[in-house]
Amino acid sequence: MSLALTTPSPDATNTIDVGGATKTGNVSVDTATASVVITGVKTSAQTVVIGGADLSDVTASGTATAPIYTIDTSSITGGGFKVFTLTVSEALNLDIVYAITVIVA
Repeated sequence: MSLALTTPSPDATNTIDVGGATKTGNVSVDTATASVVITGVKTSAQTVVIGGADLSDVTASGTATAPIYTIDTSSITGGGFKVFTLTVSEALNLDIVYAITVIVA
């Protein structure tokens, strides 16, 4: 699965760095950001389960191959973070867990 930052628009301040061998990453955004939108690309055979400490702040939408994850960051006013996981499963394969931290600063 691949992930990209959609909202706010990526620039020098609003960035995403998710992937690599450990599948961990950070999304960094400005303090005035009320929500963050991450889009994904996956196969229709893969399923994704949201988990982690702040899973209640993450909403999934989109399609079977183009999921959209919206993270509510409105409760962060002076800087902080939200932490969640995306567990990707597919028959006959091991699960892949993406540990994501959205940093509002």
